[in-house]
Amino acid sequence: MKRILYILILLACFCAPILAQETDSEQETISREMFPQSGRLRSIVRQEILYRSGLRNYSRLHPDYRNNGMPIGIYSAMHYLFGIWGDGGFSMPFSLTDGMLQGECGSAHTVGLSFDVQNRFIKAQIGLGYRRQTLSAGVQALTMYDHDVKDAWGYQYHLRYDFRDRKDIGTSHTIQIPLLMGAGVDMFYAMAGVKLQINHKTSATSEAIASTTATYDQFLGVFEEMDHHGLRKDVPITYTEMSKPWTIFDLYGSLEVGWEIAGGMQLRGTTKYKPTHMPDRGPEWRFRAALFCDVNMLHRMKGQSFNDNTQPEQYLVDIPAETKWDFSTFRMNNTLFSTNGIPGRSDFVVGLKLTFCIGFYNQKCVPCLTDEIR
Repeated sequence: MKRILYILILLACFCAPILAQETDSEQETISREMFPQSGRLRSIVRQEILYRSGLRNYSRLHPDYRNNGMPIGIYSAMHYLFGIWGDGGFSMPFSLTDGMLQGECGSAHTVGLSFDVQNRFIKAQIGLGYRRQTLSAGVQALTMYDHDVKDAWGYQYHLRYDFRDRKDIGTSHTIQIPLLMGAGVDMFYAMAGVKLQINHKTSATSEAIASTTATYDQFLGVFEEMDHHGLRKDVPITYTEMSKPWTIFDLYGSLEVGWEIAGGMQLRGTTKYKPTHMPDRGPEWRFRAALFCDVNMLHRMKGQSFNDNTQPEQYLVDIPAETKWDFSTFRMNNTLFSTNGIPGRSDFVVGLKLTFCIGFYNQKCVPCLTDEIR
């Protein structure tokens, strides 16, 4: 009996160090894998075990943040951004269904300053810009008559004017005030709103090929290409006018969809997190590239807002009574812009917009799971 007791005591003495070594090794392994820093408390290990067991009473934090505060995300802070933007594209007036005006491709370029506010996913922007826009349109062929004309011998005849291959070009310089709202997720965003344009300088150019012919009641045939009688054929004419603004304002509906890069924040995955404890916190910046479309919804003219398009000879060309044969004195009223109350045509602009913003944000601590900050 004593021999058996001695054997059990020897076995206990021999196995005790081995068991103690395995227990310590397991604890050290847990600490080393989950918490690389030394001196971790046993309660923290217990929290980790509970977390891995599916009990979310505790949020597992990355070791870098455990003693330094919670991280902050771009979608949890209030952001204030000041930016500079520019856009460029092509513009075109809407063609008239009766064929009198056929829109052609023009151009538009804008530069400006903006102020953005972002709260979570929602963005808002207000700005001030300067736009130079050129519109172009082809005008249908026009024929006009003057039946009260006499030649040098006193014979009365019918003077006919033909204008073909006419092209009207209008250039406007406007102050633009955009007001946009939208949302962004990760690197993609979309904004929509309105842009108010106030016109402050304009120019209008009209080009055409003109011809004049004459017919007599008492003579047969058509008289043409008689320069010494004022009858000329296929003469290029151009009329340009620099004028005061012919519109009060234009109101555009606008949509832009694009891609955004955020900088100045420590990126972790796609949620763009930055810890609040980082001492080198500097201003954040954004770069955006987007496609945009502006559609003229309201065109407010000075004076008359619409003319009868069924009688274009009443307003497309003004011919002085004293110089009926001198093309250089003819005035062509631009169909796109005019100081005589010719209606401005609604138009649209499509192009590329680039924006660079820099600003700051108000930090707000939020709890984050490991897979969000890993």
